[in-house]
Amino acid sequence: MPQITFDFAKVQWIAFHWTNGAINVAKKPRVPTANGILLDKTSLAGSLADFPGETLLERAKRRNLIDVWTPVVKIVFTANKHLRFTGRRALTIWREWNRRQYNGKTK
Repeated sequence: MPQITFDFAKVQWIAFHWTNGAINVAKKPRVPTANGILLDKTSLAGSLADFPGETLLERAKRRNLIDVWTPVVKIVFTANKHLRFTGRRALTIWREWNRRQYNGKTK
C-alpha cells in the first residue's frame, strides 16, 4: 500500500462512523449484534431438537452471524476530494484530528 500524506490544514471536515458492512452507526454497540440487531444474552431462541434451550446469542455464534464492527473515517479536502480509511488507521486519524481541533495545533 502506498504511503499517503496529507495536510490537516487543507481538510474541510472529517466524518467518523462504525460499520458492519451493511449498516453505519455513530457509536459502536456495546453488546453483540447480528445484522445490526442487538442480541440479548438471556432470551431464548426458537427451539430446535438438536439445540434445546439455546439463546439468541449462542445461536448467532454457532452460525457465525455476529457482526464485526469496523471504524471508518472519511476525510474531505478542498475541491470535494476525499479519502476513506478503515480499521486502526481510521482511529489514529480520528484521534489526531480531535486533538488538533480541540487542544490546539501542535508542532
